This record gives sequence, C-alpha cells and structure tokens, in this order.
Amino acid sequence: MIERRRHRLIAAVLFSAILLPAQALGTGGAAPFRIQENAKTIGDLRPLAVEIARSSPPNVSLEGAAAKQIEVLHEVSDPLTRVLLVDRLHHLQSAFGGDLGVTDEQERALYRDVLDDYDQLLASGDYPGPRDQLLYQAARAGAYAEDSARSVHYLETLVAEHEDTQYAPEAYFRIGEHYFSEEAYARAESAYEQVVVTGAGTHFEDKAIYMSAWSQFLQDRHQDAGDTFIALLDRHHDAETGFDKVSMSAREQVDDSMRALSIMSAYEGEARALNELLDRHQDREYAFLLYERLAVFYRNQARFRDSAAAADSFRDRYPDHTHAPVLADEAIRSLEAGQYRERARGMKADFVLSYGEGSWLERLDETRRERLLTSLDTLGRWHYRQAQSEEDIDDRKTNYAQAADF
Repeated sequence: MIERRRHRLIAAVLFSAILLPAQALGTGGAAPFRIQENAKTIGDLRPLAVEIARSSPPNVSLEGAAAKQIEVLHEVSDPLTRVLLVDRLHHLQSAFGGDLGVTDEQERALYRDVLDDYDQLLASGDYPGPRDQLLYQAARAGAYAEDSARSVHYLETLVAEHEDTQYAPEAYFRIGEHYFSEEAYARAESAYEQVVVTGAGTHFEDKAIYMSAWSQFLQDRHQDAGDTFIALLDRHHDAETGFDKVSMSAREQVDDSMRALSIMSAYEGEARALNELLDRHQDREYAFLLYERLAVFYRNQARFRDSAAAADSFRDRYPDHTHAPVLADEAIRSLEAGQYRERARGMKADFVLSYGEGSWLERLDETRRERLLTSLDTLGRWHYRQAQSEEDIDDRKTNYAQAADF
C-alpha cells in the first residue's frame, strides 16, 4: 500500500510537470515542486508549489535526464506512473532535440513495455487528464514501438469516442497512412476524406488531398484521381506568381501531381485523358505546364510520337497562348529524338512560319528565338542540298527559292 501511494505521488508530480508551460520547465533553477518536509507519514506527503528561481538551470544533459527517467520507469509498476514517465521522456526529446542516449531497439522496447499500461488506464479510467489525450499518447507510443496495428486501434477508438477532439485531423491522417501502406486504398481514402472534414486549414489538409488522389489512382479510378489532383493544384496556384513561390513541401506535391496526371494520360496515349480532364474543369492558367510535362514524360519513355501529339494538342487547344511556341519546340525535340526526320523538318517549317514574324517574334523567349534561328539555318541548308541534287529543273528552282526564303 505504501509503495503504491509513493508511485501515485510520483505520478502526481510528473503530471503537474507535464502541464507546466515549456518555458517554465526550461528556465527555472529550482524544481517547480518540492516534497513537504514536515510530513510525519508517507500519507501526509503533498507536493508544495514553490517560487521558481531565476538562476541558470543545472547543467544536465538530455541523456542524463532521460537515463534517470528510464531508471525510475524500470523500478515502478504503477501504470499511471509509467505512462507519465514515458510521456515526460517524449516531452524532453521534443523540447530539447537529440536522442535519448539509447539505441533504436532500446527505445522501441521502452514504448512496447508501456502499451499494456495504457490499456490498463483506458480500462480503469484512472488517468487524471482527458481520455482523448490518453488515447492519442497511446497511439504515439504504439507508433514508436512500431506496433502499427495497435497504434491505429487507439486512433480509431479516439475518433470514434471523441468526434470533436483536437487530435482528429492528425488521427485520421495517421489512420490513412496505415491503410495506404497496407494497400487498403479505399479505407485510406475514407480516412483522408475525414482529414479534410475535420482539419480544414491545418497543415494536414493539403497532405490528405494529395494522398486521397493517390489512393483513388491506385484503385484505378483515374478520373476521380485526376479531379482531385486538379483540386490540389488549384490550392497551390497563385494567379500572379503561379507555382513560383510555393513552399518546398508544396512544390513536391505540385511536381508529383503533374507526374501522376502524365502517368494517367499515358494509359490512353497522346493527350486524350488530359484533354478530357480539362474539358471537365474548364481551362486552367497552368494548363501549359500539364501538357509540357506530359510531352517530356512521353519523350523520357521513348514514346516520341505520343510526345509530339501531346504538344500539338496544346497548340490546337490554345493556339494564341504565350507558351504555344514552347510546346511546338517540345514536339520538334521529340520527333528529332525519335529520328522522325521528315516530320521534324515539317514541324520546324511550321514553327518558323507560325512564330517567325509579326507579334509572335517579339513574344518568343531567348531559347525559342535561338531555336528559330537554328531552324531557319537547318531548313535553308536542307533545301539548298535538295536543289543541288534535283534533276528536274522546276523542282530545283523550287528548292532554291525555299532555301533563299529560309
């Protein structure tokens, strides 16, 4: 009985310490609590609040503090005390960074050892804090213990019992991650959808939309996945700066979304799937990027004619777009890479005739201007050689004239 009361006293002190603001824990020279010195029995012991000194804290390493916590953890059997000690270890690591001075396997074992303690507290109701907090901490311990199934069980219990819990967005996201890794994509998608419902405005929202799209894609629901990827791109796109000023994590989502749209289009060939997608969503300011990525994707897959067709689809759809010359150039590059020389030559002639004069010439970027000059030279030389090799006088004159024009 005395031992149990001692453990409960330790637990009370630990729980109070955990609830202190981070700055109080990190700046006071004296402990925020001390034990009543004039108590006659253990039962009379109570934590007394004392004023926190402003002197510098003792020079104790994170490893030293963690080692002390672990030592006590191995000595006590009370579930509440053990759970609070583990939570305190987590707070130490989060507040000060670094490791706990133990191996990864020792850390996993540490968390595995307390999972039953969490179960006992959940069953008994002896935890002094909110139940949703305990379930969240249990799920975290399960994750650290690499017991994914048990961790997800706690999370699912958490959101089932506490619909309005502050932990819902992260809980649903972790549930989605679990089922996605298990290739249960429908269940993963369902969890990610709940993140959007409960976590609007949180940093989990964009991640959930992104993973929901991949979940749909891996269920072969390409149309739904395409719609969701477009929704994600819309969230990251700015009317003035495009995707230029997005964060690094957002940039990864944008690039992966465009890659996924290219993969989906590749199933049908050319740009048919992409055309249908944009028909459903009307035009997007970043549409040129989707076609450009698709053309490059096909070229990297050695599908040169599909690449050229995808680039041509953009020009057919948006003939007056500023990036039409860029896509025309991509088509030429792909035809050249595939050694479709005659078609590439025809595209170069079309490139010159379409963009080599008037307002288009002024709108070309430096790269396209250089490509225009190179195409003029290439076409002029080719027609000159053709003229020299022609036996028919009229054909020879025609080629000389074309060489002169270029």
